[in-house]
Amino acid sequence: TSPVRVVYGGRMSQVQKRVLDFAPLVKALLDRKADFQLDLVGGGSQTEKLKTAMHELPHGGRVRFYDPIPPEAMLDVWAAHDIFVQVVTGTGPAGSGPASAKAGVGRDGHAN
Repeated sequence: TSPVRVVYGGRMSQVQKRVLDFAPLVKALLDRKADFQLDLVGGGSQTEKLKTAMHELPHGGRVRFYDPIPPEAMLDVWAAHDIFVQVVTGTGPAGSGPASAKAGVGRDGHAN
């Protein structure tokens, strides 16, 4: 079987986007021996801190970072994944959520 292909596309910021929460998410997936591939697309003030946190986890290359991609090219990225995930502050859908849904990518969200 193939790993579940998970993607985040957006600004690498802790305020609002809470990207540093991806490290405990990956740890939880590893603890559960989940078969996954997480692609993080974007850039921002927390990119290096997130890379450092991910480097400390034994994910074996299952977490990959990509530079920002123009919005019009993101449809292909969304379509190549099974799940879009965000860990945001707030209750409304962020711009990437509806965009990923247009590409047929499942997403899960809840209010904080």
